Amino acid sequence: MLKNLLFNLFFLAVLANLPAQNWQPILPGTQHNFRHSDSTLISNVIKIDSSLADVQFLNRVVADCDTCSQPAKLYNRSQFLQKTMQPQGNSGEYILAGKDTFLLKTWAEQGQTWLFDQKNQRQATVVLKTPVFVGGLGLNPDSAKIIELTGGHRIILTKNFGLTRFPDFKNPGKFYELVGLPEQNLGEKLPGVFDFFDFEVGDVFEYSSEETKDFGQPDLKYGIEKRIVLQKFLDSDTLVYKMDVLNFSDAGWVKNWWRDTVLMKIHPVFFEKWVENGLPNQYVISFPDQFNGFDASRMTFLNHPFFGKTKMVGEFSQAFQSLCGNFKTIEDSGSEILQCDGCTAFHRAFSVGLGLVSEQIGCFEFYEMKSLTGFIKNGDTTGLISPDDFFTKTSEPKLPQISMKISPNPTADFWNLEFSEPLAEAANLLVFNELGQKIFQIKLARGDFKTQISAVDLPRGVYFLEVLGVKKSGRVKIIRF
Repeated sequence: MLKNLLFNLFFLAVLANLPAQNWQPILPGTQHNFRHSDSTLISNVIKIDSSLADVQFLNRVVADCDTCSQPAKLYNRSQFLQKTMQPQGNSGEYILAGKDTFLLKTWAEQGQTWLFDQKNQRQATVVLKTPVFVGGLGLNPDSAKIIELTGGHRIILTKNFGLTRFPDFKNPGKFYELVGLPEQNLGEKLPGVFDFFDFEVGDVFEYSSEETKDFGQPDLKYGIEKRIVLQKFLDSDTLVYKMDVLNFSDAGWVKNWWRDTVLMKIHPVFFEKWVENGLPNQYVISFPDQFNGFDASRMTFLNHPFFGKTKMVGEFSQAFQSLCGNFKTIEDSGSEILQCDGCTAFHRAFSVGLGLVSEQIGCFEFYEMKSLTGFIKNGDTTGLISPDDFFTKTSEPKLPQISMKISPNPTADFWNLEFSEPLAEAANLLVFNELGQKIFQIKLARGDFKTQISAVDLPRGVYFLEVLGVKKSGRVKIIRF
């Protein structure tokens, strides 16, 4: 009881020192995290993107296009508070405009009534002005107004935190509740890189992978990888995991088993910006450094039945299923339609405490997928985990090694790769980051004896270059400084 009393006194003191917000619905420079009443996770994020004169523009989202003749998304869609918020002088009145238009009188006193929504003839009445408990934030604002609307809908507006409840007019009885203000360290926030890669010593992760140039053809390659966390430590502001990695691959003509110890380094600069900063239903670029410039449709935040809290860009699909997940960048400034880019499938998903859990790319002549199939967290096993001795077989040797030299290494611009003799067969040159994620791939022809690889667009760090042919392979560590 005393502890709760001290907390309440402390919180009231904090409120007393907050600058007066004059009952603004959305606070400038603040991200408002809302949760729909049917959801257990943050479903909408609303913030002021920009302002022009006295018009404040709210962030937009991407939606499915149900009326398009081919797979497409609709860009520039408003959320439940519409597209713009415009204060009407110093009256405390705001017009929220988009597909619908609302009039919100934030300074209205108890008992005052006005026309909130002319199109749907909804009246608004302030029925109570009082201190109120904001459940989503676990806080007690100093003042709040409860506004009843025609049809039984309810709005709650607070002086210091803006709107804390707003109706879902498309679904009677449903609503959006404010559950987090990250800039004020209040309530819930969307997970970031350090939340996704929150491992402990002893955790185990097993992945399966498949890749082929043409699905159904004999070049299908299948693999299983098992990672065991041996050590966890901080290197400056980088989280580092020492991991025991066991790997098996079956390329049809040869099977390989190997074991190694690697360092996994976790820092937001190692990841695409959407992983750390992506907002629900936001249109994001998934692979900004790829030669073909893949654009992703929507970033979603969902509760996956196997992986738990998950951020995903693209669309979940079955192995090699034809489902468009990539959409073209807008070319016509007047259009809000994002057309499918023609590739069959794409998604990448990260889950809290599990890291990268699923990815799939299927585009014309190349298909690749990887999925977390089992894991051990806090001693509890979920899914399938192979025994260690499965990865320690030596019945089939590794491919003979290609002799090659790379220089300069480290470099800031280009690596020059030279082979001791011309390639006897066509091969693929692949570059991976320290997480084992493929950065890019190029084809090498039979007879090639040297090539140049650009490092200009790569972040600083350690990478691995692999040359993979049917009969020989080679692998070398490269560094970009």
